[in-house]
Amino acid sequence: MNATNRSLSLNSSKTGGCSRSIIDDEYIAVDYFFAVLSILLNVLTCPPIILLNTLIIIAVKTKPSLQTMHNILLTCLAGTDLTVGIAQPAFIAKDILLTVGTSSSSIYCTLSDILQTATLCLCLVSLFHLVLIGIERYVAMKYSLRYDSIVTEFRLTVAVVLSWLIPTAYFIARMIRKARIITLLFFVFVSLLVIIYCHISVYLVSRCHMKQIKSEQVSAEAKREILEERKALKTTTVIFTGVFLSYVPSILTGFLMQRFPGTLAERISLSSMSLTASCFLFNSLYNPIIYCWRNAVMRQAVKKLLKKQQN
Repeated sequence: MNATNRSLSLNSSKTGGCSRSIIDDEYIAVDYFFAVLSILLNVLTCPPIILLNTLIIIAVKTKPSLQTMHNILLTCLAGTDLTVGIAQPAFIAKDILLTVGTSSSSIYCTLSDILQTATLCLCLVSLFHLVLIGIERYVAMKYSLRYDSIVTEFRLTVAVVLSWLIPTAYFIARMIRKARIITLLFFVFVSLLVIIYCHISVYLVSRCHMKQIKSEQVSAEAKREILEERKALKTTTVIFTGVFLSYVPSILTGFLMQRFPGTLAERISLSSMSLTASCFLFNSLYNPIIYCWRNAVMRQAVKKLLKKQQN
């Protein structure tokens, strides 16, 4: 009987996503553990995600010295992270419904489907913003003399708007059954290729610049600019690494579900789906921490805002 129940649970998970019902007593404790852990982590991270990303946006908006094209793009990414923080209470509500045993109810299914779509959409928006950041760094290092004519405010605005419009249009089309999953994979694949190409190119240019500094072939002003660009490159590298690491849990569980169907590994992967999905959201917490850690001016601006808030 236990084997039959387990098989039914696994099959229902594959067919409907949100229609997964916890019907096998053997794994109720595992489902409950991952759901409660996801709730706790989301409750703890939601307030700082909203606070820190709001402070980053305000700091760049109010401090002229921070209003570079690179920082503006980081602020746009902070806006995406802020949206994630605002959406977190809905994720918490979904996991609470799961823990109280309503995982097969229509409310849970509807909420789960909406949040799954929203999560994928926000992930794609963030990925597009990372593409823009990578391209901006590429232009800054490769075409430094033409940077101001290439990276203009108008082009930046259009690019950011498209970064939101394209994923939103795709997922609206997907919800009404008019978009294929291959389109999403194409977006992700092309985005990753652009990011990797830009980052490798920028790294090679940066290494050449450092060789020039060591051989003392540049002026003091040029040396300062090169070091600033190199610091921005390192910041971008840390951000890219953090985002890609947040994808690892979902990639791992997806691999286990495809590679070992009908096994304990698949069942535990299904149980941990709420937690692995939350890993995408936690990325929105350490992004603003990275900005403050790597940028002293932004760090001081955020501290001043916090002091004013306390007063």
